[in-house]
Amino acid sequence: HAAFRQDPTEMRLYMGVDDVAEVLRMVESHGGSVDAPRFEVPGVVVLGLFRDPAGNPMGLVEMDGQQPKVP
Repeated sequence: HAAFRQDPTEMRLYMGVDDVAEVLRMVESHGGSVDAPRFEVPGVVVLGLFRDPAGNPMGLVEMDGQQPKVP
């Protein structure tokens, strides 16, 4: 049997921001690309995924003060 990888093949750094949608617009205007527009994981968190202009995978967490915003 072939062994399947259990570890992630790609790491993604997440940053806390006030407004995920606004930051994603700024990312695109500066040469980055959006992998996933702002989306909610109900009861958990609000996220957005993108790649910076060099292609590095990054993520955004919408914050409510010092805590992640819970939709």
